[in-house]
Amino acid sequence: QQLETPLLIIGKNLSVEKLSDSAMEMFGVKSRAGATHLSQLALPEGFPALAPICDEVLRLGVPQVKRIVSGRGTYRLNCTPYSTARRQINGATMIFTDISAGEEEV
Repeated sequence: QQLETPLLIIGKNLSVEKLSDSAMEMFGVKSRAGATHLSQLALPEGFPALAPICDEVLRLGVPQVKRIVSGRGTYRLNCTPYSTARRQINGATMIFTDISAGEEEV
């Protein structure tokens, strides 16, 4: 079963460790072979640079939520650190939830 919400799992060095099929489509990733640095993803129009957001989450250990308006729609980005049993930050998850349906028309 395909996860429709784009999901990235990011390592401490800002490399994309894993990603969902929908994230592959969103960011133009052709293959899961080999790690890609977060800064090398093809960002949809209107998306901010993701590496600085994730880097701050990894450094501070505090989740961030951003609203992204792009040509593809409006998304809520949740970037959350994850840690080992010893509470050492091991990486972060980035989840892009499409909130376009909730947007009011102007």
